[in-house]
Amino acid sequence: QHLFGVRAQHVLHGYADPLAGKPRIWMALKALKKQAGGKRRKWPVTVSMLKWIRRETAATMSRSDFTVFWATINLGWFFLLRAGEYLKHDGMDWDHNKVLVGANIDLVLEDGTTALLSQVPAGVSVRIIGSKTDVYNVGQIRKHFRSGDLEGVCPVAALTSLRREFPHRFGSGAESHLPVCRWTNGQPVLRTQVSSW
Repeated sequence: QHLFGVRAQHVLHGYADPLAGKPRIWMALKALKKQAGGKRRKWPVTVSMLKWIRRETAATMSRSDFTVFWATINLGWFFLLRAGEYLKHDGMDWDHNKVLVGANIDLVLEDGTTALLSQVPAGVSVRIIGSKTDVYNVGQIRKHFRSGDLEGVCPVAALTSLRREFPHRFGSGAESHLPVCRWTNGQPVLRTQVSSW
């Protein structure tokens, strides 16, 4: 990278490209890249991994913090969200143009109407207002229905528990304009707190 920084500065100031016509430099760079090995691949998260995370976190967290954490995990996994769309990065502020807020999550009945707090929702609808993958920058709506998983890997069940615990974070509640993935004390769930599991 330093080599390309030197090259960029030469070209920027109107000098000739110092790497032009230097095939041995390119060969050396290719050899170094080959010697370094391939990229470190990220492994996909499986349902069995999620079940393990659920068991471990349920045993170590308070009930309300577990509810927050489990809903956060389900949101990210089922809706294929990028971290910045539902989590806060360490040392940075929320990206308010992208982060998922409670007002953009609807727990719905089978007929599509919003489920009341006392009702059992059949599905969840999430409005994503901005995303890196949204090429037209118009937002999108994603829906999921109950998974039927008895061990709790279900976005509808997880978000229903979260809404029951923190109703003011959803609908037209007092905190519905704030990011939904926040601990019991209101602090944000950080990316490192999720990725450490």
